[in-house]
Parts: sequence; C-alpha cells; structure tokens
Amino acid sequence: MSAEKSMSVVMRYKFLLAASLVFFFIITGSTLSFAEEATGSIKLEIKYTNLDRINNYQTVLQVFQDNGDSPYVTIEFPESNPYLIDSLPLGHKYTVKVYVNNMFAGTGFLNLEETEGQIKINIPLQGGYRFIALYNDDETPIEGAIVSIKSDDGHQWNQGNTDSEGKTTRFWLQSNNLVEDDYYIAEVSLDEGLVYSYSPVIFHPAIQGDIKIKTPWPKIIDYLVTISVYKDVSQKVGKSDGSFMVELYDAENNKVAQSSVNSRGDAFFSNFKVGKYSIQVIKSTDDPNQESEIWATKGTAITGEERFISIFKKGVLDQSAQSTCNCVAFRLDDIQDYYIRVPAVDLMELFQQKKADLTIGIIGGFFGEDPHLVDFLKRVIVNKYATLEIASHSWNNKPLTNFDKNGQNTLLLKTNEKLLEVLGVTPKTLIAPHNEFNDDTLALLPELGFTHLTAHIKETHSPPYPFENLELYYFPASTQTAKLLPDGVTWVIQDRAVTLEEIHGFLNKYGFAVVMMHPYEFSTTELGVYTGETDKQMIGEVGKLIDELIDEGIKLVTVSEINEEARRVSEQEVVKKPDVSQVTPQSCDCVAFRFAPVQDYFLNNVQIEIIDTFVRKGSPITTGIVGNLFGNDVKLVDYIKNTLEKNWQLIEIANNGWEYEDFTDLTSEEQSSLIKQSNDQISSVLDTAPVVFIPPYENFNAATILALRENNINHISSTIKKDPPPYQLSNLELYHFPSGAITGKFNPESGVIELIPYEETFSEVQKILDQHGFTVVTVQSPEFSVIENGNYVNQVDEQKIHELELLIDMIQAQGLKIVPLGEIDLHSGGISIPSWIKNNAGWWSKDQIGDSDFVLGIQFLINEGIMRVPPSTTDSTSEMTNEIPSWIKNNAGWWSQGVITDTDFVSGIQWLINNGIIKIADA
Repeated sequence: MSAEKSMSVVMRYKFLLAASLVFFFIITGSTLSFAEEATGSIKLEIKYTNLDRINNYQTVLQVFQDNGDSPYVTIEFPESNPYLIDSLPLGHKYTVKVYVNNMFAGTGFLNLEETEGQIKINIPLQGGYRFIALYNDDETPIEGAIVSIKSDDGHQWNQGNTDSEGKTTRFWLQSNNLVEDDYYIAEVSLDEGLVYSYSPVIFHPAIQGDIKIKTPWPKIIDYLVTISVYKDVSQKVGKSDGSFMVELYDAENNKVAQSSVNSRGDAFFSNFKVGKYSIQVIKSTDDPNQESEIWATKGTAITGEERFISIFKKGVLDQSAQSTCNCVAFRLDDIQDYYIRVPAVDLMELFQQKKADLTIGIIGGFFGEDPHLVDFLKRVIVNKYATLEIASHSWNNKPLTNFDKNGQNTLLLKTNEKLLEVLGVTPKTLIAPHNEFNDDTLALLPELGFTHLTAHIKETHSPPYPFENLELYYFPASTQTAKLLPDGVTWVIQDRAVTLEEIHGFLNKYGFAVVMMHPYEFSTTELGVYTGETDKQMIGEVGKLIDELIDEGIKLVTVSEINEEARRVSEQEVVKKPDVSQVTPQSCDCVAFRFAPVQDYFLNNVQIEIIDTFVRKGSPITTGIVGNLFGNDVKLVDYIKNTLEKNWQLIEIANNGWEYEDFTDLTSEEQSSLIKQSNDQISSVLDTAPVVFIPPYENFNAATILALRENNINHISSTIKKDPPPYQLSNLELYHFPSGAITGKFNPESGVIELIPYEETFSEVQKILDQHGFTVVTVQSPEFSVIENGNYVNQVDEQKIHELELLIDMIQAQGLKIVPLGEIDLHSGGISIPSWIKNNAGWWSKDQIGDSDFVLGIQFLINEGIMRVPPSTTDSTSEMTNEIPSWIKNNAGWWSQGVITDTDFVSGIQWLINNGIIKIADA
C-alpha cells in the first residue's frame, strides 16, 4: 500500500477543486504522567457522507506520526467501526489515511496530548456499476464471460458472469475519483488465455451506471484459419503419410467442425466463435477391423488474430518464441544491372549510413556489366558495420518450381559462379524467385553450399523455425514495404505503421522477422512508368522504420545471421546479468524545468512571474503551451513574445496539446492532426515551432510516437511512472526525457496544489540525476499563486516564488547545468551541428556552392571535436583530393532535409576523411 498519490488536475481556464473531506476531532479524558513515554489511543469512526457507518472488511488504515513519510502503523481490515488505535505515544500529531478497496478514501489528523482522542472521518459513498461485455462490433453481447474487478495492484475485489445481454450484476465498490492515479481494472475472460483488460475504471460516489467494454474479439471468425499438420519439426504430412482429418472441439467438448487435410498438410476452418478449443488430428485407416487413430492433439485459444495454427504428431515438440533472436532482417530483391539502379543503390547506402545490416538478392544473368553498381558493391561488402550480405536470386528471376532438379541446379550454379567472378563472393542464402520453391530446391541447396533459404509466408509458411542444428535454415519474410497488385506490375506502398505492427507480431510469435523490399518501390513514376529516379520520401520512410526498430532495442541482421544472433541472445540469457546500480550511465549532469500547461487568462500574472523568475536567474525554462487555449491573452502573449526576442536562449516553447485532450483516446491520424494544429497556432503567434511535446495528463502510446515523428517533434516528456527507464541520451530520432521531480503536490485535505519545500524537491532532483543522468522538474502555476478560501487567486505569492529562486540557486551552487528540456541530449555527449553547416550541405548537394566552401564546415566539426582526423589525412591544406562518390552528396541532401540524422551524416564525412578523399589542414 503506497502513501497517498499526488494529483495534477488541469481543466480549461480553471482547476477543479477536489471535494474536501469532512472530519471532526473530539479530545476527552485527563493527562497522565508515566516514568516511561506515555501512550494513548485514538477512537476512529468512519462514515460515508450520508452518515452511515462503513463496513471495514475491505478497509486498510495507515497511521502517520508527525511529518513522517512512512506509516507508523498499518491496520488491515479493522474488525470494528469505531476502531480503537492504541499504544500511540503522546505529544505527537497523528494522520490517519483510509483506503477502501485499495483506493484513497479520506484522511483525518489529531494532536494526541491526552490519553484518549477521537477522529471522525467522512468518506465518499460507493459507486454501483454494471459492466456490459461486447464483441468488437460494439453491439453483440458476450454471454457467459467472467468479469473481474481489480485494483491497480492486481487484487480482485469482485467478480461475476455476464448474462445473455452481456451484463453483469451491479458491483458496489469504493469511489476512486479523489486521486488521479487510483483506478480499477476490469478483466473480461472467456477462458484461460482469453482475457481482455480494460482500464482505467472510475467509480463515482453515489452513482449507478453502466460501463461498456468493447473487446477485440470478433463475434464470428469468418475468415479461413489454416491448421497445418506436421509429422516432425519442419515437414508437414503429405499423401504418402496417409489420410487425416482435423476435428475442432469447444470447451464443453462439443465437436464444432471438421476438415480433411489436403496434400499440402493443411486443413481449413471458418465461421466459428472465439474461444478455447481442442484440436484433434485423426488418422484414418482402410482396414475395417481397425479404429481410426487420434494422431495428434492440441489445446489452444483462438481469439480471431490467428490465421495459421500448427499441430504436431505426438512426441514432436512445438517450438515457441521462447527461443528468439529479437532481430529483424531486411532483404532487397531483384538487384540487377542498370534497371532502377539509382534507387536501389540509394537504399543500400541508407542502410550503410544507419549501420543496419541488409541482405540483397542478385539476379545472376542480369549482373556484372554495370560499373557503378559493381564498384559500389565491391566497396561496401568489405564493411564490417554494416554488413551487406550478397544472396542469390537465381539466374533469370523465373520461379525455380518451373524447372526440374537438374534445371534448378544449372541456374543456381551459374549464379554462384557469376557472383564469385564479379564480387569474389559465394552466396550462402537463396532468396527464392517469386518466393516459390519445392522439395527439389530443398534437396539441392545444401549440395551447393547454401545454408539459408528465404521466401514469404504467403507462399510457404511452415513453422516452427528452429534456430539450431539444421543443415538448411528457412526464415521467410512475414511483411513488406509494398505489395504487388494482381496485375503483376503495380506496387502499392504499405503504411509504415502496418509494417511495424506485422514485424512485432511475427517477432513475438516466432522470435524473428524478415522484411521484403524491391527497388521498384523506391522509384518515382510518370504516367505509370518507373523513371529510375529515387523517391526520397519512400527512402525516408524506411529510414524512420529502421530508427523505430533500433529505438526499441531490436537488432538488425542479415538473413544468414538470424540463427547466430539467436544463439548469441541465448548465451547472454544464461549469463548472470550485471548489477545495473553499479553501472555508470551516460550523463549530462543537468536539470531541465518544465512549466505546463500555459494558457490564456488562467493565472496569467502567476504564469508570467514564473517565467520571469527563470529569466532573472539566467536559467532556461521549457514552457508547454496548450495550442487552442493560447493567443488571445494580450498580456501573456506580449510578455512571451518580448522574452523570446530578448532572451530566446532562456525560454523553450513546447507543445502541450490542442485542448488538453487525452491523446490515448485518439487514433494516430487524429493525434498527428492535433499536434500539427497546436504547432501551427503556436508558430503563428510566437513565430517558433515546438520540437518538444508534453502529453496532456502525461498519457501517450505508440500512435503518439508515430504522430510526433510525422510532425518533426524530437523530444517527448511524460513522467517516469508512465514512461519508465532506460533513457538513451544520444543518437536517437526521438528522445524520452520524462519528469520525475515536482515543485507542488495536490493535497486532498485542502483540495488545492500546495508548494513542496525546495529542499525536498532538490533531494529528489539529486536522486533522479544519480539514476538517469538528468532530471526534469515539473512546475505549475497554481502552486505559486495566492490561495483564498480554497480558490486560486491571480496574484503571485512572493514567498513561494522565493522558494523557487532558492531551488534554482541550490542547483546552480552544486555545479549542475540548467538546460532546456530539448537540449538534454546535446549536453550528454551527443552531436550538435550548427544550422549553417546543414544549409551548406544542402547547397553543396545541389552544386550551388563549391567543395572548398563545404570543407569549411568539416573543419569546424573537427575543431569542435565532433569528428576525428587520422594522422595520415592531415596536410598543410584543406582540399578534396579524389572524386567524391555520389552517395556522399545524396547524404548531404537527405541530411539537410531531415531524412537522416546528424550522426549518420557525420559518419559519411568521417568515411571521406578516413579514406583520404578529404585532407584537412593542421589546426
């Protein structure tokens, strides 16, 4: 049971006051004197606001002495009401906090000077809610589901079944709207493994209501579910193995459906309900004297997400994602001379700059005569980071299944010979043309030295996919960056979010994922014809996808490295993990102050004084503005405008939403639109575009991250609780710098946000700084205003502002830097490049300035220590001594447009220096 949780309540133009809890104190009796410390008791009576006494069976009491943070005593489920709390030393102030169903319900206090005292606490009434469980059409009720209501610590407080209308009985539980972080969880269960959690659930006092829960489960699974029958870990049954039937049984052991197994080892089912099923494979016999054999069985939950289910002969163990490489391989098919060569090379170069491995499939009969392509490949295949794997894509891009074994042998052998002749490489991986292969292919590949095969699950999906002890590994692609239409010519780009979701799905289920790409997707078109010019927007989408995967800690590998990476991960898991507390994290030793929400008219005098305090101290502050609530308050707007003009380095503008909406309630498109609207509004008023996002209510999700990237926001700041560590401090496209320290805290007793003593805030600053290398402190205007009769007044409380000044002074006295939130990474060893160098790069990529002007920027990067110059490349003059590869100028252009990061760009220039193409004069 934690102590009372803090609450930050923000409303449009005003803050709502929480209902104050009523309590009474009665002190009776006489004073006693003892040789030892005298003790007394408190008679505690708890009633609802209607003055009915509560039943204590779900109640926990926490008793605090004086100003202690930890309970002096905790009493679980007191047996009576009133209840006597005894053995309390006299001469102390005691605070009693009441929790019912693990929800904060009320508090009272008493200075215990006499041997007997009394506290009466009135708590809000219970709420009564009935839950309605629905399928994903949001209309059809789920009958027979079990609905469990739990507190956020997982303790179950009530449970019931749904009727034919999907409704439970009404659950009466303690209301939980006093503290923001208190919430219930409703779990809808059809069976073990079929559970959907819905939260947060709020019970309001004395309210009877209904809460609809729309589950992700369909009413009827109306698409084909394929059940594949395996005789061992890699081979499905065929005609020669006999005749098989698959039968499906529900939880009551009723047969729901049956389907014959075809010659490919597959049976098909459709039009059945979500639920827990038993699958039985029956092997038939032609002998009338013998009974059919139950050949295989499997129990599984079918939720509507499964398209393919594997079942194995008894005794054959199914491999699950307990083994994983936590890795993704990208493969680029159809590499050939001249045709759409420029987009293909640009895409390969992007992977090189991102230090991301890539497997390319070369068509042997169409390769070897294009000097630009050949020279490029010769240069990059020797790189250790990133690895470019050369794979065979056969000789003429015709499906190998069109040929017998001898024909396949000829095509593959000729391709191997061509790749060895031109590149000095013998491929170990085959990317099957048109993703098609057969048993002849599988028998032939090991004979030719191949160790890996990749196709696509839409053509051949035969899990499991073992990571060890195989002569030939099969790792199919499960997603792609574009899809080919039935006309066989037109490619339609797939949304990046869809590709990412499909990667996650396959990775979670099978431990790896392969992404398929083709050069055509990255070429612009005119009148339906490929121009051969690079579609930079599409290249940029792949760059963002790479960044997203790397940000998630997913390793990018070649196809032939998947099983080796799985072995490495497995070995790491058996080694004892180091004590993280002993590891010194990357640190900026800095503090950022986050002031939000800022809006028109609400306590504008206080808002101005807070910002001005930082300006007077010469310390930066990040100001989060609510877009649609800003721009009409002349006093506030003029102050911020003038401050930006005179002290632009001390005030950073952040986006705090459009109308302070909960972004997790919105789609990715809606989130992106609101972020853009807010940015546009702020830019139109202040002539500055935010690059920091402070999510309203501190809530965000994966769709928010995608929306931020679409709007060029590169920093997000929630709270440590809602955005837990670790926090990388360099080389990211989007940085997470959440707030952990606060200057004010909501007090349920007074119903207002009260200032925390600056010493306490500073102590928290130091603790978080030691843990994460930085600290973000949240500041809000109400805690610095005058309060009259429980209301915030638009008047500055000078004593509270003095506390803020003391906090800033104490931080500076410790030698800590105070920086804008959006610059934490720049003070942590990350790369910071002036905008004039980026402008130069863009002009140079378009031949608008000469090489010598561009080299001036490189000289600056070296003088600033951002780049290193090997001794062999120094000279008395700065010059470019050889022809510059075109990819370097491409990089410069992409960098100036934001497609690749500062780090990627610097890596490319470092390559020029290291290879002697640029020689830099001694400083």
